[in-house]
Amino acid sequence: MNGKTYELFRFTHPDGSAKEWGYAEMGTGSGLFEVRWGKAGQLVQSQPGLTRAIIHQRRTEKMNKGYQPVGRRLINTEGEVRHLPRIQSASEHQPAPPPPPKKPQKSAIDIAALLGGDEDGFYF
Repeated sequence: MNGKTYELFRFTHPDGSAKEWGYAEMGTGSGLFEVRWGKAGQLVQSQPGLTRAIIHQRRTEKMNKGYQPVGRRLINTEGEVRHLPRIQSASEHQPAPPPPPKKPQKSAIDIAALLGGDEDGFYF
């Protein structure tokens, strides 16, 4: 799913329904932001071109009204909200270490051959 990453906030009504509000930077380093809002999962309304100061003010207003931070979410142009793809940790990217080398197996020793048999009468 294509889209932008938004910082998302949710307000849950007493009846269990919810509405969401989120913001994202319009372009890397642009200093301008876009907000989206609507019922939970469908943030179809948007307003682009807001400054960081306005975003900070609105975020404070939303929090004072009871909105709770949800975290970062991916929102496409149609307003559909999705979780960000899971990023694997560095340890998950590395292949499993190879198994330890096998210890060489000792071959069986024929003790009778070492002792020379029993023909000379010497036996343990």
